[in-house]
Amino acid sequence: MNAVDSLQKALATLPQAELKFEHKFCGGIYARTMKAPASCLIVGRVHATENFFALTKGTITVWDEFNGVRTLVAPHVESAPVGIRRIGFTATEVEWTNFFATTETDVSVLEKTLELPRKVSGEPDENLVKLLQS
Repeated sequence: MNAVDSLQKALATLPQAELKFEHKFCGGIYARTMKAPASCLIVGRVHATENFFALTKGTITVWDEFNGVRTLVAPHVESAPVGIRRIGFTATEVEWTNFFATTETDVSVLEKTLELPRKVSGEPDENLVKLLQS
């Protein structure tokens, strides 16, 4: 188990904040918006596809293995590579939307297909990551 998975496991033992999610579809684009209160520590999923994200409200400090630690302030838009997984701390109330190219509109299917499968160790399958990047 890596450090991010260990953190996620430890956080699961603490009281959980209520994160709200909205799902919208238009012209082959799926937009998933997360609304989080201030003072939340959030561990994200490992993304299986390249996508855009937009921080449309608030301030959040994020860490990921591609960019290190950064503080993002709305409005902020950028692309995210395959395999990215973030840890974030919300300094204020936050609204964060990921945009994915897909024709799928079943959210339960999307939740399974937009996250990389994980080995028992908690690490993404490196062969799958290489395949998706090619």
